[in-house]
Amino acid sequence: PVDLVFEISKDSARDDLLAAKTALTAERVDHVICPHPSPRSAWLVGQIKRTGEAVGYHEWWNAWAFTKRVKRLPHLPEALKQL
Repeated sequence: PVDLVFEISKDSARDDLLAAKTALTAERVDHVICPHPSPRSAWLVGQIKRTGEAVGYHEWWNAWAFTKRVKRLPHLPEALKQL
């Protein structure tokens, strides 16, 4: 079961991002799934203390942030890419 979900808009103010980071790093989580392939998202995932996997899209630069990286299939709609 999923206990907590954070959605952070690209248009969020810096204060919203810092508030989310504070909440996400305050305690240990089991798993992290990051459906956004950006350096800022990877940086945020890298800050989270976790006991399980961190899953994100495979990019040449983000091996340090994720324990499992999956290939992004650009021909699929975004909702199907995230399944």
